[in-house]
Amino acid sequence: MDENPNIADINNNASPQRKMKEVIFDMPRLYCELEIDSYDKIGQYLSTLKLGDPMDTKKHLDSILEKWDLLNHPFYQAWSAGTLPVDALKVYAAEYGAFINVLEDGWKALDDTETAQEEKEHAELWEQFAAALETKISQPEITQTTELVNAAHELFASPATTLGAMYAFEAQQPATAKSKLEGLKVHYTLPASVEPYFEIHSANWHESKKILNALKKLSSEEQGQAYEACGKMAEALWNALTGIHEQTCLN
Repeated sequence: MDENPNIADINNNASPQRKMKEVIFDMPRLYCELEIDSYDKIGQYLSTLKLGDPMDTKKHLDSILEKWDLLNHPFYQAWSAGTLPVDALKVYAAEYGAFINVLEDGWKALDDTETAQEEKEHAELWEQFAAALETKISQPEITQTTELVNAAHELFASPATTLGAMYAFEAQQPATAKSKLEGLKVHYTLPASVEPYFEIHSANWHESKKILNALKKLSSEEQGQAYEACGKMAEALWNALTGIHEQTCLN
């Protein structure tokens, strides 16, 4: 590849897997330096590739998520360290809960009524989390959390984009849930009802595995759409935490 390539410069003689890796690993620079104002062009290019190894699907998705790894976000790091104010947890419970309530719709878009019901039950556990902090789930007031909810509604419009968007959240949730649960237990004196949501999700890998299996069955074009959706959702999740962090900790 040239020092400053564009998508057309990707080695046409390389295998589809190699082409995919070159684009995915260079995505942050392609996105920023080439002033690509969305993931659309990258997604369109990825959709032209024919993947031979289904294991590459997970590698490519996880490469997208690496840039938006929520465990690295200052809000979650402060939570894990016990330096996050309880009032910030309260705002988080109310604002982020609006997104948690939308996840059921994602599974419905995939015609998975069993997991949709499971997600509905999980949303009830989030309501317990909020109630323990003396708040309740409400319509988001912070711009970035509103944008997250809107992104979810937009991306849940087709199976391919739903799978990509859901993977961005579900693949990260076990690790973030474990970190948050440990932070609550070690650093905060709160009612026990703040913990069940995170207890369940700290070991909940089956949802992301289910999504991954479905993603591997998509056509090349649909996979490109899924990768694009994964990037959009991952960025929206990160930005939502930034909005909550700025309002509760930096003002």
